[in-house]
Amino acid sequence: MYKIKSRIEKFDYLVQHNMTGTPDEFATKFGFSIRQLFNFLKELKEIGVPVKYSKLKESYYYTKQGRLQFNFIEVTPLKIDDLKKISGGYQILPSFFQTAISFHS
Repeated sequence: MYKIKSRIEKFDYLVQHNMTGTPDEFATKFGFSIRQLFNFLKELKEIGVPVKYSKLKESYYYTKQGRLQFNFIEVTPLKIDDLKKISGGYQILPSFFQTAISFHS
């Protein structure tokens, strides 16, 4: 797992700093074949990473501002009192259903 995290961090650093080089050079930096690099890039794109190659800069770059991270985000469930504070359309739904019921009656 450390290898995956390290690979993602290295990828992000090189892309952020326009230091990837050509696809052949980038593959060498990762110890990949060119095919493995393209498969890795394809998988990243499939999960929404906006990465493209610039022939002018001879580097990959992100088409949107941001960075790639590999980490765990802890999610804390909302408490009942907090859930009660969220209306979530409660005001709209009752009148909608009343109209729908009276329309079909």
